[in-house]
Amino acid sequence: MVTRKGSAIAGVSVPEKSEGKKIRSLTGAIRNAILNGKLNPGERLPSSRAAADYYGLSRTTVRVVYDELIQEGYLSATRGSGTSVSSELPEISGWKEFAVPRRAKPEKSSPHHLSQRGLLMKDTAVTAPRTFFELRPFRAWLPSFKDFPLELWGRISRREWSEATERSLKYGGPQGLRRLREAIRKHIAQERGISCTAEQIMIVAGSQEALFLSALVLGDPGDRVAVENPGYLGARGAFLAAGLESVPIAVDEEGLNFQELRKEKKIRLVFLTPSHQYPLGVTLSLSRRIELLHWAKANNSYLLEDDYDSDFRYTPRAIPALQALDTHDRVIYIGSFSKVLIPSIRLGYLVLPQALVDSFLRARALIDRGSPSLEQATLATFIEEGHFNAHIRKMRKLYKERQDILLHALKQHCGGQIEVQPSPIGMHLLGSLPTHHKASQLAVRGKSIGLELTPLTDFSMGGPCPNGILLGYTALSPSAIREGAKALGSLFASAD
Repeated sequence: MVTRKGSAIAGVSVPEKSEGKKIRSLTGAIRNAILNGKLNPGERLPSSRAAADYYGLSRTTVRVVYDELIQEGYLSATRGSGTSVSSELPEISGWKEFAVPRRAKPEKSSPHHLSQRGLLMKDTAVTAPRTFFELRPFRAWLPSFKDFPLELWGRISRREWSEATERSLKYGGPQGLRRLREAIRKHIAQERGISCTAEQIMIVAGSQEALFLSALVLGDPGDRVAVENPGYLGARGAFLAAGLESVPIAVDEEGLNFQELRKEKKIRLVFLTPSHQYPLGVTLSLSRRIELLHWAKANNSYLLEDDYDSDFRYTPRAIPALQALDTHDRVIYIGSFSKVLIPSIRLGYLVLPQALVDSFLRARALIDRGSPSLEQATLATFIEEGHFNAHIRKMRKLYKERQDILLHALKQHCGGQIEVQPSPIGMHLLGSLPTHHKASQLAVRGKSIGLELTPLTDFSMGGPCPNGILLGYTALSPSAIREGAKALGSLFASAD
């Protein structure tokens, strides 16, 4: 029998070997021993030296454990009397139910009742399945993180913090920093043909909040919103959270099928991505844009235009936004900096008809107190000093080169197995597959060799859907693109 030096704490064992795990284990074990009544109020614990000798720990480690439990109120320490269980704890027998025995199976708890909306949200996909923290070929819609001017952004951010006033440290307000709104106004006027005032712009936490706010302000629970099919899952999630019913409308080579939309009754909102349809990549034709605008006026409906990646165009001429054609205040324009800069900035914006501004501001104020002021100030300076436009120009060139590399690599390694056409805009390409290659099956097999191949069916609400996959390239290095295409080629070969 092995004897140990020092003294044990009643009902406490520490099986872990590493020092870090022993700290967590000893803290939790003492806490549970108190809650389970194995250590009683006023009961004295061994000295830190005696406990350290018994458990094979350093004296400092035991002191850290004792100090943490003293701060939590479980233990108390008196000079000359050592450390003991706090005498101010409630009746211990009533605490037993809160203890969590190590490695014990949790008892069945009372059922948690969700609302009907909660149940729907629980079972609804709001984005395509993917591994968020691992960049694989061909993950779509991510910018090139390595090419973000992090040092420059940091310098501007430090400057804004060093010059911060008391006003900039308070709540920023629901509309957002005027400097940023004015900088955005100038940018979208030049790049997207949008004519508006800074008062019509509202800063939000990305396009998802913009969609949710729009649904809350403009729709009542049960109202119907038309969505592109296949289309952006995040929009459907926002509408669901607001209690709206999503009605799928097919997409063809000219974009949202207007004739199909006209057959639907009582459509309050229409969500669409007219410049670069998500995910098929088609552009809404001019004739359909005009038809949609007339329809929206006649039906007292609103069009939610998500312009998610139009800054990345690879041709000299830009496609004007749908909002630029609107003369009846029926379009709500949604822009975001998640793809043009980096997702973690969490800043986007709405361009609203003037008559809706006050209602949106009041709704935003009920949900939160506005976006972070100093983050907005950093972005405003980044745009004002010309860095934003310079970054866009750099990334357009870089992404066009990567798209060309992808097209060449696919032709080299996957010739005849997948059809991919170049795109004049955006951050991904659409790969059309022959019938004997099922996109969903290919995605499963691709995952096993480190490829992320998102099938179009992931974006569909039913009905006919092209047999294809999305191929993102913007976040990938040239070597990763080539290796990914080679791996995809081997995947096709093994299926033949």
